[in-house]
Amino acid sequence: MAHISYKTEAIVLGHIARGEANNVFILLTPDLGLLYAHGQGVRLEKSKLRFSLQDFSIIDAMLVHGKTGWRITNASPKVSCYYEMNKESLSLTARIFSLIKKLVVGEEQNTELYTLCSSNIFGLLDKKISNEERARIEIVWVLKALSILGYVDMQNMQNIENMTFDQVRLNTDIDSIKKDALSQINRAIESSHLYF
Repeated sequence: MAHISYKTEAIVLGHIARGEANNVFILLTPDLGLLYAHGQGVRLEKSKLRFSLQDFSIIDAMLVHGKTGWRITNASPKVSCYYEMNKESLSLTARIFSLIKKLVVGEEQNTELYTLCSSNIFGLLDKKISNEERARIEIVWVLKALSILGYVDMQNMQNIENMTFDQVRLNTDIDSIKKDALSQINRAIESSHLYF
């Protein structure tokens, strides 16, 4: 039986070490959703994939689905956030991706969530973002992600839902709704019945 190859852009949300040289990568893709893909021998010095699969990177990946699940056969980096973001933006990205890994269940197309994450990654590469701007980005990113996943109703926050990354970053009005936004986020996380 022939295996079908899929070429897709993906965000590496994280990885799990397996054995001495293998990793299982947690990938968010626009068409296949969140999936776990095996990378054979990727921790070996001679591995060609070793530097392409850094956590929090956007990659072009070639995937094969077989009897044992997904396998990465090739990958090339588009954006390597691990090296291009400053420490604070990297920390923010890690927190958001940790939340997404816990809330997204199964392989299901979610182009909207993928677009939200990839556009914020590109925005956070700017090293001149202040801590106040980063705080606004984090609140709106989490709210939008929870809305996409069906945990939060943003109808009364229509103006935020349609804001671009730069509008969020520079809009000081977001600071005034921070308390209400955090309350909604906490309620949504509690209703998920997941332990954080």
